Amino acid sequence: MNTQLIFRNGFLTAVLASILFSCTTTKLTPDELGKVRNLQPPPGKALVYFVRPVAAGALLRMHISCDGNSIGSTQGKQFIYAFIDPGQHMFRSKAENKDDLSMLTEPGKTYYFEQIPEMGFFVARNRLERIEDSKGQEKLAKCKMSSKCPAYSTQHNSLPK
Repeated sequence: MNTQLIFRNGFLTAVLASILFSCTTTKLTPDELGKVRNLQPPPGKALVYFVRPVAAGALLRMHISCDGNSIGSTQGKQFIYAFIDPGQHMFRSKAENKDDLSMLTEPGKTYYFEQIPEMGFFVARNRLERIEDSKGQEKLAKCKMSSKCPAYSTQHNSLPK
């Protein structure tokens, strides 16, 4: 009987640890993180940051897409970014619900969006909101970059040294 109890407690501990440590961020030095937070859009592109500066619903991954194409996903206190073509775009944040935001972007500009977790029926719901540049930079400074940021995966070698 003690063996079963030990096994069960060990199993539950392993499951809990895997859940707690699944909140992964990209391992960046403070200098690298500073550069990613202060990127400039390349010529002919716009830069969009999606921030989730609160810990509410931290374990739930919220997905972001632009015109149906994945940009990445965040968990609590994380951000992602993407370089996009200028023009009219439909951004979608998906958790228990889907929240859409349509936006006209211009080349050479940077835009900030916040994913706001809200109480849901089974898991957290979310709301997507455009925020002013100063607020966006402030909230971005509170976040670490998500490990689910495809733009970083493909662009990190071209970041300024």
